[in-house]
Amino acid sequence: MFARVLLPLLCLPGVWADWNNTSTGIDLDKLPHPALTKLHTGGIESGKRLEFDGITALSSVNEVVLQGKSKSGRSWTLSMCARCLQEVWRGDLDGNGTPDYVIAGVGPYDNGRRTPPASLSFLLMDPDGVPAPFFTPIDRENGIQNLVKLDGQIRLLISRYDEIPSDARVDWLCSGHWVTQAYSFTNRSVEEVRGVFAGKRFPFVHNWVHDDPECAHHPVGFSDGPKLIELGTSAKGALTAAPAGCDPTVSESIMLDSRAGREIALPNPSSDSQNKLIRKILAAQATVELRGVQDCSITLMWARSSP
Repeated sequence: MFARVLLPLLCLPGVWADWNNTSTGIDLDKLPHPALTKLHTGGIESGKRLEFDGITALSSVNEVVLQGKSKSGRSWTLSMCARCLQEVWRGDLDGNGTPDYVIAGVGPYDNGRRTPPASLSFLLMDPDGVPAPFFTPIDRENGIQNLVKLDGQIRLLISRYDEIPSDARVDWLCSGHWVTQAYSFTNRSVEEVRGVFAGKRFPFVHNWVHDDPECAHHPVGFSDGPKLIELGTSAKGALTAAPAGCDPTVSESIMLDSRAGREIALPNPSSDSQNKLIRKILAAQATVELRGVQDCSITLMWARSSP
């Protein structure tokens, strides 16, 4: 989803914002973090496997496939980009008494100067041991630091930079906003929360203006506020069909429940795994629930082909 919404490059070289040369306005290293257990670090070589807590991760050149089985014997699989698994962490994020898993890595998107270099993939486990997914690109490679503990609650902070002018006195793309939104983990889903946490009001907006003198040559002449992005997977507001003119198959994460178990495909431009799962959903004439819908962007497609 993120890779499909990049804006054109319209500014002089060297004066625009990038994910690694501007501040979000929040120092994540100074915030408290939840106590998670690190299960693995260092990625997985192609052709190798990793096992943790009864879950097996099989690695190939372009893909890692996780496989597991629930307490009741229900099988599940999850495919993701090979680079996306560098670290595996365990902790109960949503407070349901069942450990969840956080997978931190780099990629899968690398086709734009504002494309976040890293990602976090979440396996939010139900009491039977079947995961619901959440995936998000992250603006820093040490992405696990985006999990913080604010006022005693575990939150995920996701920052996005836009190029909507925040200062009318400078050139186009010489100003913009870093917007950091806070998300909670509830009932195996991720939902934005708003309010004041640890002395900061979320969504937290940090206006950025480049101080290069070249940026004042052709003032844009107007400014505007930032645009918030819907990234949650809550069932609230879910749709059974995509908005008019939108393609429901263009979803960040895709999940199919069937008699065979649960299959999940996370973003991976180097693999056909999501397209294969879409074809299986269409062939099964599965019912579809779309979560996190904003304009034509969809965070999660949840398909069910059996009760």
